[in-house]
Amino acid sequence: MTAPLIKPAEVQDLIRRLAREEWSGLYQIILGLTAAHSELSETAAIDAVRPVLRALLEGDLLRLGWLEWPEGGTPLDIEPPDAIRLLDDPVSWKAGERYPVLVAHSRW
Repeated sequence: MTAPLIKPAEVQDLIRRLAREEWSGLYQIILGLTAAHSELSETAAIDAVRPVLRALLEGDLLRLGWLEWPEGGTPLDIEPPDAIRLLDDPVSWKAGERYPVLVAHSRW
């Protein structure tokens, strides 16, 4: 079975919704996509999300921050170039004691 074609607009809508929630991790984007498309692998979901997320970060519509678990608190800002590099790190897409979360700008 081939993976479904995930439209960038669907990915962007999911990211926007999650970014408006309190501190959604990158792994939650993948969970959302694979829940909506059960035949989608985690790798295929990351491949669909990465370019959309990169464009949002480059366009300064979204930021990433580090969140410590279980301490919580306000995420520590990740500079955009570092955030973009994190998209290529497989660990960034997993939950952990410290993981990147979405931080939406108010204008988005």
